[in-house]
Amino acid sequence: MSDGASSITTAIAQVFPDALQLTCWFHMQKQVKVQMPKKGVPKDRRKKVHEDVSALQLAPTLTVFHSAAKKLCNILRQHMLIKSFISLCHRMLTDWSWREVEGREFQTCPPSAKLGTEVRAYHHLQESENESFLCNQIVRGTYIARGSLAGEMRFSRWSRRFTRPNFKSFSEYVVWSRAYYMVDRREDGSLLCSCPVGLKQYVCEHSVAISVAKFRAEFNPLAKSLPLGFKRGRSRPKKVGSALSLV
Repeated sequence: MSDGASSITTAIAQVFPDALQLTCWFHMQKQVKVQMPKKGVPKDRRKKVHEDVSALQLAPTLTVFHSAAKKLCNILRQHMLIKSFISLCHRMLTDWSWREVEGREFQTCPPSAKLGTEVRAYHHLQESENESFLCNQIVRGTYIARGSLAGEMRFSRWSRRFTRPNFKSFSEYVVWSRAYYMVDRREDGSLLCSCPVGLKQYVCEHSVAISVAKFRAEFNPLAKSLPLGFKRGRSRPKKVGSALSLV
């Protein structure tokens, strides 16, 4: 896994000639931002292009990814009409998709939930639809959690698209990708969610909520008393005096 720097890539290739080269998703997104102005993408369209490319990160399988990527490239061809950028973006997306080999095993120790994450998980379970949806699942290993756009797509339709990802448009995929999330239980007992936070931090409100609803985990008592949107302050504690106030 590399950031694409030629010197690093060349050195690693010489030491490990049989290794498969993978491109980091973060650096792939960064390159999209760098290449858009170089390839003449209009300023008023760059934000939308980056948001659409970011949405592809939520594809839980290669089949879904390729189906959604095809729809996105078709949109770029119809509206952008910038062949150099379209070909570059298509190649970068294709190269990145090869990283989807056997999961995302980058962390060596089980992650822990932050207080803010537990607060969001607690409020997630306070909604009756979310709680009943989780509690009614009896399959151990892979769970499904309701996302922010669950109200815009029924689970039956989401399941059909997961089995056969024949999306009518890329907009349908964007709704699908945020309607429900897959949460996999790994060998070490941790839960890995396919939502944006879960992919980046390994712990999210959905994985914590499932731990509580299915595996008898307990919330931090403080999390139950804090409002949704709570953020821990970074200011200096009030009881701490000045560093130079010596008696």
